[in-house]
Amino acid sequence: MEPALHWMDVVRGVDARARAEQAFARLRVWDTEANTGVLLYVLLADHRLEIVADRGLRGIAPGQWRAVCETIE
Repeated sequence: MEPALHWMDVVRGVDARARAEQAFARLRVWDTEANTGVLLYVLLADHRLEIVADRGLRGIAPGQWRAVCETIE
C-alpha cells in the first residue's frame, strides 16, 4: 500500500501497474515453492488496486482477477 507515487515517478511515466510489478520483484513475491505468489497493490492517491500474480497462476482468466478487484474495492 502506498499513499501516492513520487512526483519523479509520475514524470517518468510510472503508473500503478508498473509500480506494482516493481514491488512484486523487490519483495520477491515470486519466491514460493509452486510459483503462486500474489501481490495486492493499493495506490491510495489514484484509487487504484492492482493484482500481480506469479506464473503458477496463469490459468486464472483476467475476468476472474477483475472480479477479485471489484470485491476488494
